[in-house]
Amino acid sequence: MPHPSTQTAKIDLHQDLILSFRHDTTSFFEYQDTYDDLLGTNAGNCTDYITTGLNMIFGIIWPYHIGTHGTNGNINYDASLISSSIQRYKDLQKHGDISLVRSNEDLEKQDALRILLHIEWCDHCQHIDDIADLYNQGIRSIWFVRNFNNHLSQCNTSSWGLTRFGYEAIEYMNHHWMIIDTAHMNHQAMMETLATSQKPIINSHSNLQHFQKHPRNVYDKFIIQLANTWWVLWLSMCSDFISGEGNIAYIQQYIDQI
Repeated sequence: MPHPSTQTAKIDLHQDLILSFRHDTTSFFEYQDTYDDLLGTNAGNCTDYITTGLNMIFGIIWPYHIGTHGTNGNINYDASLISSSIQRYKDLQKHGDISLVRSNEDLEKQDALRILLHIEWCDHCQHIDDIADLYNQGIRSIWFVRNFNNHLSQCNTSSWGLTRFGYEAIEYMNHHWMIIDTAHMNHQAMMETLATSQKPIINSHSNLQHFQKHPRNVYDKFIIQLANTWWVLWLSMCSDFISGEGNIAYIQQYIDQI
């Protein structure tokens, strides 16, 4: 694999690899074919990923129980899944051509699928020590909020922005070069994050209000601010965000938004 500094980096900002993991410990993976592909039983040591020229993927950690849906923001949330999911990534690193990215030095490793651990929402975080604990466990990117307000930020169905703790978290993350993901924030929180962060941020999977009015999509003002920086927005292929809820989205519509 070419050195990252000698080519345009190819990065998958939102890889739901963790969806393949089982949390009930019945087996290592939910899907045997994913297990085979990653460990090389069929595909040969992450061939399908590596041959695409990907430099790195953001490996999502979901601290809630998949397949259960509640109306309360905390009902499915389980912080204990964070450490167990991180351990499964570490186990995967032992058996496949995987390199977990914690520092710049980890980006130097060749012929490996580089995975930067990225946590999706942090309902348990109430103090800086909680953010520090995530950092110490190897998390290098945090998505503050999902579909319910928490101690860090308001979500996309609310009108308020960051909390005081959210500002403190940004300061800590900037100091430690952790990446902030503004996906699922509302417009106010996104703009406050843009104005506050002194280090690059991302929005890993949102679309454009200009094309489709949806709470998950971003406004032109945010995009213009983003364009004046070295921060990154990537689009989701979720049809609801492209053509409206319940409608089929076509690839040309996605391309038009790009």
